[in-house]
Amino acid sequence: MARVVYKTNDGKRVPSVTTVLGILGLSKDALMYWAWQQGCDGKDFRETSKGEADVGTVAHGFIEAELKNQPYSLDLILAGRPPEMRAKVDACISAWHEWREQSQLQMIGSEVSLVSERYRYGGTLDIATVMTRRGILDLKTGSGTYADHLIQVVAYGMLWEEAHSGEAVEEYHLLRLGKTDGSFHHHRYPADALECAREAFLRARELYDLVAPLKKMGG
Repeated sequence: MARVVYKTNDGKRVPSVTTVLGILGLSKDALMYWAWQQGCDGKDFRETSKGEADVGTVAHGFIEAELKNQPYSLDLILAGRPPEMRAKVDACISAWHEWREQSQLQMIGSEVSLVSERYRYGGTLDIATVMTRRGILDLKTGSGTYADHLIQVVAYGMLWEEAHSGEAVEEYHLLRLGKTDGSFHHHRYPADALECAREAFLRARELYDLVAPLKKMGG
């Protein structure tokens, strides 16, 4: 999916959810360990990370197209790519199909880009859904789920609630799709269990604005 530029109604550009969360650095420890492990295995983490990111991008693209009943040719997109990349993409898609069949997913929105006028940030939701209750689901193809993933999905929920007055998000879901074994790991969180994630995002949003002018002074 093309990079989205988020702007408020007054035409001002605002940061994305992931940009705001970058100020917290919550993913750095996991990334540093992963890069170290890649080095121990004799691999260049820069090349590996690009390949893994490509797998996630292609899998996300396929799922989005499927949900919207749009054409999406894996053969065309993966032409010239290593066979192992196709195998990982296929594993993610297999996991997605198995989970979707079991979950009885009722989608009410997919790849929805929204902007908060109140808090001045934007984001693109993977899936807004109704299973047992109205919820937001975020897809992951990495090796684990982390604190910043919880804050991220709640920030998406805040966007949905602001855009759809009266439609409270009742639960959140993280769905991790396995790239090697076709497994899936579904984590469900009632909204009231993630109030701390909401507060964490709001503090990060404030911190982002405080740090921005300091970065310019330091540059």
